[in-house]
Amino acid sequence: MPVCVSDCLPARLPACLPACLSVCLPACLSICLCDCLSACLPACLSICVTACLPACLPVCLSVYLSVCLPACLSICLPAGLSVCLFVCLSLFLSACLSVCPCACLSACLPACLPVCLSVYLSVCLSICLPAGLPVCLSVCLFVCLSLFLSACLSVCLCACLSVCLPVCLSAFLSFCLPVCLSACLFVCLSVFLPACLFVCLSVFLPVCLPAGGGSKGRSWKWKEMLRFPHISQCTDLAMNIERDYYSLCMKQPIGKKLFQLFCRSRPDLQNYMSFLDALDTFEEKSDIERREFGISIIQRFLMSQSGQCVPTGPRHEQSCSQSLELDPCGDVFRDCREELHQHLSGEPFVQYQESMFFDRFLQWKTLERKPISKQRFRQYRLLGKGGFGEVSLAYAYETKHALCMVLTMMSGGDLRFHISNIGAPGLERDRVCFYAAEVCCGLIHLHQTSILYRDLKPENILLDDNGHIRISDLGLAVRLSEGSLVRGRVGTLGYMAPEVIGHEHYGMSADWWGLGCLIYEMTAGQPPFRARGDHPSASEMERKIQTQREEYSDKFSKEAKDLCTSLLTKDPKQRLGCRGSQWGEVQSHPFFQKINFRMLEAGLVNPPFKPDPRHVYCSDVQDIEEFSSVKGVTLNQTDNSFYSKFNTGSVPITWQNEMIETGCFRELNIFGPAGTRSPDLDWSQNPGSPKRSLMDRIFHRHTSDPATEDGKQKLLPSETYMKSGLLRTTL
Repeated sequence: MPVCVSDCLPARLPACLPACLSVCLPACLSICLCDCLSACLPACLSICVTACLPACLPVCLSVYLSVCLPACLSICLPAGLSVCLFVCLSLFLSACLSVCPCACLSACLPACLPVCLSVYLSVCLSICLPAGLPVCLSVCLFVCLSLFLSACLSVCLCACLSVCLPVCLSAFLSFCLPVCLSACLFVCLSVFLPACLFVCLSVFLPVCLPAGGGSKGRSWKWKEMLRFPHISQCTDLAMNIERDYYSLCMKQPIGKKLFQLFCRSRPDLQNYMSFLDALDTFEEKSDIERREFGISIIQRFLMSQSGQCVPTGPRHEQSCSQSLELDPCGDVFRDCREELHQHLSGEPFVQYQESMFFDRFLQWKTLERKPISKQRFRQYRLLGKGGFGEVSLAYAYETKHALCMVLTMMSGGDLRFHISNIGAPGLERDRVCFYAAEVCCGLIHLHQTSILYRDLKPENILLDDNGHIRISDLGLAVRLSEGSLVRGRVGTLGYMAPEVIGHEHYGMSADWWGLGCLIYEMTAGQPPFRARGDHPSASEMERKIQTQREEYSDKFSKEAKDLCTSLLTKDPKQRLGCRGSQWGEVQSHPFFQKINFRMLEAGLVNPPFKPDPRHVYCSDVQDIEEFSSVKGVTLNQTDNSFYSKFNTGSVPITWQNEMIETGCFRELNIFGPAGTRSPDLDWSQNPGSPKRSLMDRIFHRHTSDPATEDGKQKLLPSETYMKSGLLRTTL
């Protein structure tokens, strides 16, 4: 069954679907066959016995008895009498079976058949014998024949029937029962198997399919959409692209992967890649494991006697060993890593730019830079209002009437919905700790780039498909110059810090106050200065925030209460996160004792809650309704200038990450056999003509490009593939 299913189904289906069907179909067939056989077999037998057997068995028995009885009786009947005997027996047996079931034939026939035969023979003999036979002789003959037949039949009929009846029944049932069962099973399976298979697949498919679906949002023609242009069509890009090592080989995800592939193809550079992989693994280790793993790195790559020693390693062996001994949680191999990258940015980087791997990178960049339009996207009306920081924007394009931004979709809803609408108000302690830690990492990232967020509240914290949070709606964020403060009453009442309400100058302290409000509400199920269901006036809320202390219930652990108290300190100078060590003291608080922030930032900590992809995490249809348009707005010169710069297309890092995460990079990044160039990377071959659909050939006239007069035809513009988990927002 698995082989048949995989052969019969289209090749473009996800691999998990044939596997799922291979499990479901045998299970469904087993269920259907067992149920059908248990129901059909008794029915078929009763039909065969009650309907078919009375019609067919008399004929079988009469044929058999017509042959056997003359032999048993030792008489030779004329041909005419043999036919009469056959007819007589058939009529007699039919009458017997209609009155008496098969079970009592052995009792009925020995008693009735002799009388029937004696009457028959008496009549026949009276016809055959001379007409003048005395009456007494006829009576005597009748009596003698009856007695003789009774004696003979009592001896031979039971033996005759014991052979005849099983043979006839077995022959009849061997023919009728398979035919009857085949008809019953055909009808039953055609009715019940589709329904059973539908139920079975409904249960198993969500288990078999990965998150987001087995095709990860790709349509069946996604390979055509992402077909690489021939390398000869990337010459302009090759001449104008910035040849910076850190940009091409470190920051850009696809560029980094292709440079690693190049280095792994070179025996003299393989140890460098193994060393960098080990350093990445070292950063992901827990504090307890780092010392032991760091020692193994030093022994493998920094000691000169090791077979995997990198050329720059021995100079750093002693310093790295000392740093590992003093502070294993610090950046132990920083100097060694920097020197290694400095070496790779030299001659290896020059050789990389001459390889097929760099040519493949140019092909990816060409796809990345294809123009974006509304037609390239699937339309969704799903919950999501933004993303965190620079990684939120995925695409920007324009239509005739609007400027459009595509942001990463957050299908898990916002924290407001999870706090207030799922179960009891508030969240479990492990979820509170996890979300607070990720928000803390997000705030630190913003503060490191001198960005003050100023609008931290549950509505602006979104969950992605895996249960990680994103900070959204940076409309009130402001960039601060070094050492400067800002003044302005912005934010959401109930989450604004006292210094914001008081029109004072403030810095990053306002965000740490917001974190305290968020942790309090996730734990208690209500904001710190407003009871659930209470609607105080704005002035009353301001008074409570500036003068009143928050109250703590038994939902708060000792660590949670201490953290909230420290973050909700009225004086910003004494607030946690604003003192000497700044955000370091927030991460080191006992509340986050079980959180490894280094592994958390690397995405290696599994969230305690993963949203169900079948659920919609919103309480009202208005939450997922398309945004209404705004009319009556006059655009000035500044707006027009912004408009001319808006259509930036794909955001490089976001687009490249999307290609990697959705599996497109793995499936499309194919080279020739034995590490040779594929045809689209061969400079000696002309690019082939692209395949055009039937509708395209009928309704679109193909025009030649003057630039292709040298015989090189351009490919049709590749449509940019879009992951299904995206939201289109119209401004």
